[in-house]
Amino acid sequence: MAYTLKLDTFYHDLTIKNGHLVRVSGADEVRQRIKVALWHYFNEYFLNRPNGLPYYQQKNAGVSILGSKMSRQTIYNIIHAKILSIPGVLAIKNAQITKAGRDYYYSCSVTVQRGPVDGDVQDITIQNIGIGE
Repeated sequence: MAYTLKLDTFYHDLTIKNGHLVRVSGADEVRQRIKVALWHYFNEYFLNRPNGLPYYQQKNAGVSILGSKMSRQTIYNIIHAKILSIPGVLAIKNAQITKAGRDYYYSCSVTVQRGPVDGDVQDITIQNIGIGE
């Protein structure tokens, strides 16, 4: 069974309980992977510069999400592709992306299919993932 270390939802730091690192697996692991992928900025991590989403940086064809006047469909396509690239995500059933604060903040709510787990597909819903906050 795969697992990852749990991140605190407020500080985004490793969670420690009773002196031990907490692990997550299954649906919680996929849910955390989606959040981390959407929080990760392009060029942010020095060991993997091409990873992340181009929130401020212009990448390839001049794409930059936050603070730009790009179409909602273009932004949706970029975020949609990122979510589908996450291990454990089979399909996106529903995604809502809402912008606020003069295009500098976004909120994303998404329902994805995870699986197959024991031959079964499972739906995972994540509400109000803050982007650019």
